[in-house]
Amino acid sequence: MNTTGKIDCTAFYNDYPQTTEKNTCHVCLSTGAVVGLSFHAQMGLVSLTALLILMAIIALKYYRNLALPVRSRRPLFRSNVDILMLNLIVADILMSFGAISDIYWAHHRQVFCGSYCNAQGVLQTMGETSAALSTLAVAVYTFLAIQRDRYPSYRPWTCLGVVTGIWLWVLLWAVVPLAIKRSHDLDENGGVQNYYTPTPWWCWINGKYLPEKIVAEYLWLWIAGIGSIALYVPAYFTVRNRQPAAGSDVQQEPGEEQREGEARSIASSISKNNSEAAKMLWYPLVYTLCVLPLSIIRWAGFVHPKLLTSAHILSPSMIFSSIFNLMGLFNVLLIWCTRPAILLLDFDGEPNQGGSEVSLDHVVPHVNRVTSRAPTNLNQRTESRHGKEVTDETLSQPRNVNRFGAPEVSWTREF
Repeated sequence: MNTTGKIDCTAFYNDYPQTTEKNTCHVCLSTGAVVGLSFHAQMGLVSLTALLILMAIIALKYYRNLALPVRSRRPLFRSNVDILMLNLIVADILMSFGAISDIYWAHHRQVFCGSYCNAQGVLQTMGETSAALSTLAVAVYTFLAIQRDRYPSYRPWTCLGVVTGIWLWVLLWAVVPLAIKRSHDLDENGGVQNYYTPTPWWCWINGKYLPEKIVAEYLWLWIAGIGSIALYVPAYFTVRNRQPAAGSDVQQEPGEEQREGEARSIASSISKNNSEAAKMLWYPLVYTLCVLPLSIIRWAGFVHPKLLTSAHILSPSMIFSSIFNLMGLFNVLLIWCTRPAILLLDFDGEPNQGGSEVSLDHVVPHVNRVTSRAPTNLNQRTESRHGKEVTDETLSQPRNVNRFGAPEVSWTREF
């Protein structure tokens, strides 16, 4: 019979391979493994801290926003990408908790089956898979928003449907098999049948359930990595090719640019230089650096199952998985550097002084009201590219000044 709970590992602390030669519910950790798990948990804590700071900033700005008069407030979700990015943040938080839970094993110097093992397995499966699927959803949306020739309408129910689908999928593979595969009996080969077991330095899906491991997580990590490269790189070249030539002084009125289609409005909202457009390449680069090294170790383990029983693989595995656990921190930095307008991060907390309130309902469906200070040159009537007059009431009027010293356009940045 298989037993759960702690065992006496005194005789095995310096005999690491002996406890991992076969699928088991008890793994005694060497000193090196304890140190590696401690570092592993610390990286998860670093990511969690960064994510919670970001969430605190968003909450503070939202609270300050609520203090403004109703007609001067800005909605928390102004575009589809706001919903998708918030979901990614939540997924990263869950993933960070899964990494932090390794400190329990380091404290006890062993990994063993039981309720804590099951809880960690659920956290890791849900967090890592939902983060991969959320990353893929943002990449797909960004690519479509740039490639299509019309401005994206705000479809919160569609985004919520995508988010719901992500969490239902991860729940399906994280919880349902756990309820089914609960036998504590050993199989005919002497291996345990629990769904979550030591693998070997923390708890995750039992090695005998390889198809479940691939479908529940690895498949989506690889799809998200390949998809990010396949989507962000073409999007970068699309944006770069649509940028004005260097030294060009041609400027477009905000109302005109809204009518030129989604791709041009997004490209112009990046900047008129390639360095800003190149920021889109940071996403596949960061994700690949986080996932690829760990994936190589895992693939090697599939081909040579005894590889993970070797003490020589401990150090690289701990290092690569620790880098993977920093994904939450990297995503916070990417959001701060490349998407500073989402989730009210660009909110300055000040009501508009002496500005006029303009309605953009007929121009940008997902922006109901925009209050801004209008510069002198936008208070005049202008001609659109189709020869029709456009008054200042139909233009998205600037509210602040952007990094280039020009009036900041008030439509939402969608990438």
